[in-house]
Amino acid sequence: MDKNREDIEELLTNDRRDLSNTHLWIWGAGDTAVLYQQGLSRLEKEGFIIEGYVDSDSRKQGNIIGNRQIFAPEKLYNVEDVCVLICSIQENVLHSVKAELDKMKIQNYFLDEIILKNHAKEVLEFYDALTDEKSREVYAGIIKWRVTGCRTSYPLDREEDYFVLDSFRRCNKDEIFVDCGAYIGDTIENYCKVKGNNFKKIISFEADRVNYQKLENNIEKINRKYGLSDSQIVAHNCAVADKMGKIVFSRYENNDGIGSKITNYEEEGDCNVICLDEYLNEPFTFLKADIESFEYRMLQGARRHIKENKPMLAICVYHSAIDLYSVPLLVKEIVPDYKLAVRHHADDLSGTVLYAWKET
Repeated sequence: MDKNREDIEELLTNDRRDLSNTHLWIWGAGDTAVLYQQGLSRLEKEGFIIEGYVDSDSRKQGNIIGNRQIFAPEKLYNVEDVCVLICSIQENVLHSVKAELDKMKIQNYFLDEIILKNHAKEVLEFYDALTDEKSREVYAGIIKWRVTGCRTSYPLDREEDYFVLDSFRRCNKDEIFVDCGAYIGDTIENYCKVKGNNFKKIISFEADRVNYQKLENNIEKINRKYGLSDSQIVAHNCAVADKMGKIVFSRYENNDGIGSKITNYEEEGDCNVICLDEYLNEPFTFLKADIESFEYRMLQGARRHIKENKPMLAICVYHSAIDLYSVPLLVKEIVPDYKLAVRHHADDLSGTVLYAWKET
């Protein structure tokens, strides 16, 4: 008997919400809502359409998320048959907004609850594909937290992001490590702590220009510290997704560039974006990605490399509840015989990482 599976199956399949005759709006127009745009655009193909946004922060009202305007909460009184989905990863925000909407007598649910219950089959399919008990405990805990809006308990690995599993720590002198979302080189530094100089090459991508300058400076320090050649770590100032071109990229100043992201993928901006299958000729053996909800597109753009070379994958799936099932199932579709695991590396809902590898 798998108690964790029974618990999440019951949680996801009982008390399903029929929202077919409602107008769906989202309360919450902050960074989390922006991160959900890529996933929500995929859900639109299923008929899950968000009609607008509200937020109590007057500074956000009148702005646009995706192609939807942000209004004051009072706007909801003018929408017939409205159902509000609360978008936040902060437990206190979820429950305070819910209390406010209840007071307004407006139907409401947590956005993650609706998404995950609507995709219970996919969530359980990924759960069943996980290779170890710890992964199942972690994944079940994360799903419970997101559905209920209440913190749950599960195994936590606060350190060693991306290198926590034995297969990802082994040294290979021919290893080529691709770091998508390199920030200022923190993952590269940790990689070298684990591997020393026992690898062939690191290819890194960072789109934020300020972060990229710091990355270049830190690479020089890492080269000296670990005795690397000047050509062993290569940095590229561009975003990674599923096309070659230009996009709109915005720096997130509130957290010193952590969370800088693509904010308009369809409009031509001043940031280069690349597709790994077109940009890289050499096969790589280890691919890491933390690129603010563009992991799904990145994998689509690396499909050929992954299918042919079966690199180890360490992919962040915490940016939206949609990524928690859609990214792993895409990986499993590309390489059906990958082993899959999940670990969580943060005290909050950020830090969920999918690990995939092919046993030799």
